[in-house]
Amino acid sequence: RGMVPKWPTPRLICVSLSEALGRPVSLAEIGMRGGERDASELGLEFARRQDDAVTEAAAYWSAVNRRQFLTHHTFAVSAF
Repeated sequence: RGMVPKWPTPRLICVSLSEALGRPVSLAEIGMRGGERDASELGLEFARRQDDAVTEAAAYWSAVNRRQFLTHHTFAVSAF
């Protein structure tokens, strides 16, 4: 548990451990992910066709706990 250090620190930790152990050590082995972000974590992707996009957005919205979403998050008008 705890915070994952900013990139490139995880890579440097892997290099240090690899040299000390005499074998390659991956980011997954030390419980850290790479600096690159997975596309699935970047946000909602909409399909090109309108009906597919509406279906995907509806599926996403139904998965959100709306009461908690509305009461536990701030709203900034300036964001729009």
